[in-house]
Amino acid sequence: MGWSLFIGHKYLKRLKMDHILFNNPDEWVSLAIIENGIPKLDTRPLTWLNENGNPLSKEEIISLGYYGVKNQPYSFDPETEKVIELPIEEAIIDEDSKEVTRQFQVVPLSFNELTIFNRQKRNHLIQLTDVLVFPDLWESYDNTRRETIRAYRQALRDVPQQPDFPYTINWPSDQGVFHTEPLISFDWQKTLTVLWYFFNHRYFLMQITRDKLNNLREMQEDVASYFTEENFPISGETYWTCVQCLAEAKLAELRGEIAYENWLQKS
Repeated sequence: MGWSLFIGHKYLKRLKMDHILFNNPDEWVSLAIIENGIPKLDTRPLTWLNENGNPLSKEEIISLGYYGVKNQPYSFDPETEKVIELPIEEAIIDEDSKEVTRQFQVVPLSFNELTIFNRQKRNHLIQLTDVLVFPDLWESYDNTRRETIRAYRQALRDVPQQPDFPYTINWPSDQGVFHTEPLISFDWQKTLTVLWYFFNHRYFLMQITRDKLNNLREMQEDVASYFTEENFPISGETYWTCVQCLAEAKLAELRGEIAYENWLQKS
């Protein structure tokens, strides 16, 4: 179902994403029932169909005595803060709209959490420069470029030795380290064999034919249409944001940065 907004906040801060704002006050992320004035999560209606064979609408769900669950809008800096999800029992109930709003608490990262996060960030930044020291590329640089890369990599290694680490960090500048243009040219009419390009400090290594890439794009657009138009309407922005978050989490899992847990079922 389309409930992937609950993606696990501890993962978001570990994925090196920028300042994150959660502010979808009209979006339901789950369902609940009220027992003795206390909300309890219950998502069974998500699997039910109406007399026309379609998933239940919001109005139909409310008519069955269920409440929509929304998230309290909040923002946090994943490099210095984390979000604690308060129990559903502490959610605020709105009888007029038949909705409950889950509450979150933003707290600073502990010393150990900051240390782990910033060491991981340092390691990630070093890894991004590994491709630059491949022999074929390294031989193509002049002495100034080589010294710039050496100095940048050494400054990253020395980050944990800074006096205020991990609370205050002077991250070295990468000016002159990376290119912004493709390092290897390619022909869209043929196979995208090896493509390295710099985008938001990330190098991508791809090998895929144009036809397969188009098939992949069409498949994703069909799935997006299913969720945004036909069955359980959500906005296109919400759908593609969820896909982006899921992709970031999966890539982090494949890189060994996070261990898989069944976190989607938290909602």
